[in-house]
Amino acid sequence: MTIRVRSRLGTTVVLAAVTTLYVGAAAAVPVSAAQPATTARGAACSPGLHVLPGLRDDAMLAFAFNREHTTIGWAMTPSGTTRAVYWDAAGIHRIPTGRDPSQAHDINDAGVIVGQSGPNMLEQRAWVFVGGRLHQLQGLGGISTRARRINASGEIVGSAFDASFNQFAIVWRHWWSKPVELLPPAGYSGSTGLTINDAGFVAGRTRDAQGVITPVVWDPSGQPHVLPVPGGDFVGGNVYDMTDTGRAVGTVDTATDGVVHGGVWARGTVQDLGVLPGDDDTELLGTARTGRFAVGVSFPDVAAPITHPVFWPGSGPLLTLPGLTSDYSSQDTAAFEVDNHGTVVGFSVDAAGQQHAVYWTCAPALAYRP
Repeated sequence: MTIRVRSRLGTTVVLAAVTTLYVGAAAAVPVSAAQPATTARGAACSPGLHVLPGLRDDAMLAFAFNREHTTIGWAMTPSGTTRAVYWDAAGIHRIPTGRDPSQAHDINDAGVIVGQSGPNMLEQRAWVFVGGRLHQLQGLGGISTRARRINASGEIVGSAFDASFNQFAIVWRHWWSKPVELLPPAGYSGSTGLTINDAGFVAGRTRDAQGVITPVVWDPSGQPHVLPVPGGDFVGGNVYDMTDTGRAVGTVDTATDGVVHGGVWARGTVQDLGVLPGDDDTELLGTARTGRFAVGVSFPDVAAPITHPVFWPGSGPLLTLPGLTSDYSSQDTAAFEVDNHGTVVGFSVDAAGQQHAVYWTCAPALAYRP
């Protein structure tokens, strides 16, 4: 069963879900049976690729985790319905959203989880799961709300439609409060909030007068600031994650042929990291809080249901990580979030086509140039 989930506009990635552990770089070697996330990720760094428990025949994806190594993501049933889940020391748990499809998108160190439920982006409802209870987040009076990230103080970023069907980035200062609307810069239209750091800066995207998706950051007062792009064919981009010091990762995009490169912004400049060798598109989706590491996905062909995981050590070229198969050319794996110690979460597909939520420990020791 092949399952795809949107990574960005016009792009799909394939989910994954195994019951063994693997270590190695270019080759994958089974070493032992899977353990709960909290026991498998101790202080000592032991390089490996580990599989999280699944739900029956569901495909699994791990999307984010906190310092306690509680991990969130979602499962997808054989019929294609996604269900928000989390893993802790006791195993895997469904989040009682009361409505499916549902996805969990982030968790902070206090264990507060955010996500959304609904059949499509026009009918989604954002929620927060705190203290074992689920609460709906308020919107802008329109048809849909989405929650994407939550910071240490509990501020949640996402997006919502207003009553006139305009979409804007929003921030909930508390899960029980009304959202604060983040307007686009003058001359731009619409906005989407994709990440928030502990300093209260929000990042995401907007559209310029020609409709080009453009990276943008809002300061804590709500003022937008358009981020630079490399120039030439590269005219736009997205910011998917950001450190507390303002270093951001995402994509820089071309207008001519849809090529997407991994991008990093720091101190008012942008760095084009290119793509993994042989691939068409590469996206950086998560960064460590220190900004040292970044992870993401890469596409050999945007029309093909195959993805490669991306690991960037903070300098030098983009690298990849081992998956659950040893053949890199057919590997179907992605990475979504990384911490300061090099623990990474994502998904991988095994040789039998089974899809699994996975995590890598000591990823810098596993990463290699394909």
